[in-house]
Amino acid sequence: MGKASRNQQRRNVTTSSAAPRVFPNFPYDKAFTRDELAEILERAKIIGRAMRYGQGPNGAILALPPDLFELWMVHAALAGVTVDEDLAFIRPRVIPDALGDAVEWVLKKEDTAAAREADLAREAAARAAEIEALDPRVRDAVLDMFVKKSERATARNSPSNVDESQALSAVEEAARAAEIAKQEGDR
Repeated sequence: MGKASRNQQRRNVTTSSAAPRVFPNFPYDKAFTRDELAEILERAKIIGRAMRYGQGPNGAILALPPDLFELWMVHAALAGVTVDEDLAFIRPRVIPDALGDAVEWVLKKEDTAAAREADLAREAAARAAEIEALDPRVRDAVLDMFVKKSERATARNSPSNVDESQALSAVEEAARAAEIAKQEGDR
């Protein structure tokens, strides 16, 4: 074994004081701050929402194994890919179900404000039903978090002369949207 091989082997050995690396061959190791990594991962998540359940020109669903999909989204974020809803020709319509959300793509030039509102109401109703189906203790904890967050937002965004009881909480709005969706579904 030559000197270069020994040095390479020594660099690849993890000492007991160092934590093992998840991606030992990551080409940009230690190149990003925690804030930059958080931004990269947030961008990757946004890009992923735009790419998941993609549809090809022939109608085929474009799918990758989940681990490979996530790696591609990180690469896209690193490369500067962005999602601009103003430039998009299609928008996602979320179809919640028991196995996880699916997406169907809607051509924006054939879309209407009423259809977008109905989609939002349908998704809100599905989310409200998911919350209702939780163990009662978990459901109460989730609702408490919504109420506290709503109260903080109301206190931050409301003029001091507005009575907080007049502001709808996030839970009340979700319940109202769920009721609207239910009424539409009953028709």
